[in-house]
Amino acid sequence: MNKNLFLAALTLAIVFSGCKKDPFVTDNNGTFTDTRDSHVYPWVKIGTQIWTAENMAYIPYVNPSTVSSVAEAKSYVYGYQGTSVTEAMATSNYDNYGGLYNYEAAKIACPSGWHLPTDAEWKTMEMFLGMSQAEADNTGKRTNGSVDLKLKATTAWGANSNTNSSGFSAIPGGFCGDNLFQALLTGTCFWTATSQDADKAIDRWMDNVSPGIDRSPWPKSHGYSVRCVRN
Repeated sequence: MNKNLFLAALTLAIVFSGCKKDPFVTDNNGTFTDTRDSHVYPWVKIGTQIWTAENMAYIPYVNPSTVSSVAEAKSYVYGYQGTSVTEAMATSNYDNYGGLYNYEAAKIACPSGWHLPTDAEWKTMEMFLGMSQAEADNTGKRTNGSVDLKLKATTAWGANSNTNSSGFSAIPGGFCGDNLFQALLTGTCFWTATSQDADKAIDRWMDNVSPGIDRSPWPKSHGYSVRCVRN
């Protein structure tokens, strides 16, 4: 190839590379691959934020429900009482609900380019979906704006009036607490990155018993689901 042809080819390559669109900028939803384990996750844009639309499923290690810790990272798969990652990942609960993480594990569960959302980032999303600032700042069950119905998947919750209009697709994957797996098909709990004190951090809880989204501090030793926000 002569010099002129080489320069022309190089120019075209630069032009086409510059035209490549970033789907996180141009699209409202899509998928991405976690390079740690090749798991493909859906994502959705909610206001100005980009959230994963499926529970995190990254489990480099797994623990039975009887093993808990505040200081050490622990992860679980609902109903699995062993320590084999291969066995845990072969269960239907892993396929359906992903992993459960104590607070320390939750902080490192998100892949590169993503992070565990803070309490403030959850509030931003809740207010975009219709919750008032005053209600967002409250603790306990908050029903303003029916935001829980906009976050919950339309299936898996039994008889419901969920719309999932946000695309968040929350499912009732239960949790691990007090050495037990609890609330499968009844509720779901998500960690925030906001610590309350040495033993507790702020979470979000939704169930099919009463309306609303609970915002409360709970023990860091509990295993909850994780959703991530793009950096």
